[in-house]
This record gives sequence, structure tokens and C-alpha cells, in this order.
Amino acid sequence: MKLIKLSVLFLLSLFLTLNSYSQVDSLDNSNVYIDEYELSKGEEDEESLEIELKNKDDEGLISFAQGLLDYINILKEKDSLIYYFVKPIGREEIINRDENPNPLNIERKYELVFHPNSSKPMFVREMVMNENQAWDFSYGSLFDTIGNLVMFIREYNTFYSQCAELAFEHSEYFYNKDFELIKKTYQAYDQNHNPLEIDDCWMDREYYSKYKTIDELLSSVKLNINLFEKETEIQIEE
Repeated sequence: MKLIKLSVLFLLSLFLTLNSYSQVDSLDNSNVYIDEYELSKGEEDEESLEIELKNKDDEGLISFAQGLLDYINILKEKDSLIYYFVKPIGREEIINRDENPNPLNIERKYELVFHPNSSKPMFVREMVMNENQAWDFSYGSLFDTIGNLVMFIREYNTFYSQCAELAFEHSEYFYNKDFELIKKTYQAYDQNHNPLEIDDCWMDREYYSKYKTIDELLSSVKLNINLFEKETEIQIEE
């Protein structure tokens, strides 16, 4: 075993990129996941739209966001530096997962990752659980060290798509410093990762919010990030 810290180059690139970010707009903090609706065949589907990057000057923002996501995926592989919360059914507060007496009575699950050597969250994922205690919808938000949203990820899975035994959706939204959508990707695929045609599928659609800042997300979700003592290093086995 040895302790591996994030490289100086990675931290320097974060610093140089993030210094340009600012946030001035406000966001309606209405409830997030309300009034699910189904998408009928032939109806225009905004979720499955793809938006190409138009301004080459924003390529650095895309690379920066993808770098954050790569870092998150490494932590998930190592199950390190990820903090877990749950919202039990019938309770208002979100609690430490280890304090939940009934792991089969969960309405939502949360994952939290901090920026290295910082008390500022980098990543928050919220999973909406079904009656079988598996997630149907997942919402991941990545923030810079200032606390501004740079990337949002929506995931969905269903056994009732009528086009596959198990269908998945994966959307990625990229934002600039003014909270303008600069790129969006979309994928639909089956349990074997074969691509699906969205026009052949019946997918649930839901209302959800994308929060411009980490403070707005934490305030709306009422997530207490002080429930854990933070680690500062990743342990990786050679």
C-alpha cells in the first residue's frame, strides 16, 4: 500500500481554469422531482436532443469538466473519499448512511465528493429509489472549486421501455461561467450496451432542476455536508 496524492499539474490546471468563473444569476429553488410524465411516440423529446459545441473557446471547459468526471470515476473504482447519505421514507432529514437502521426503507440516496484538500464539494449525486430499492433516476452535479456548476449528468433505467429488456439513458450537460448550456450529449442503450433508437422506446420523463451553484443545491436538498470527517488522501494498492 502507498499513499498517492493528486498531482501538482492537476491542481494547477484546476486553479488556472477556475479563476475565470463567476456567478451572478439566481435560480428558482422549487422542489426538484415532481409530476412524472411519460413520453409518447411522436412527441418531441428535449431530453434526447444533442447539442454540439459551437465556440471553440469553450473546449477547455469541456476538458476541465471531463477531467473532474474522470477523477470521480477513479474514486468510485477505489471506493475512496466518497461520502454516503440517505433519506429514509417518511423522514424529512438526510442522514449518514451508517446511521440508517433500515437499509430497505430509503427514498433517496446521495453521494458526495469534496475537492482535494478543500471543504468545497466537487460532486453530488442524487438517486431516486423505487419500491424495490433500486434507483430509477440519477442526477449528478459537478462543481468547480468556486462552487459553480460545470457539468450535469442525468441517468435513467427501466424494464418497461418496450424496446429492450432493460433500457438505459445517459445525458451530459456542460455549462460555461454564465450558466449557459454549451454542449449536451445523449445515449440510449440496452443491458448489453447496444444503442437504442429513442423513437422505438417508451421512456418516463420527469421534472428536475439543475442548480447553478453548490450552495443552491445543498440549500434545496437540505444536505448537511458536515456529517463526516473528511479524508485527504487516496489509498491505492499496488
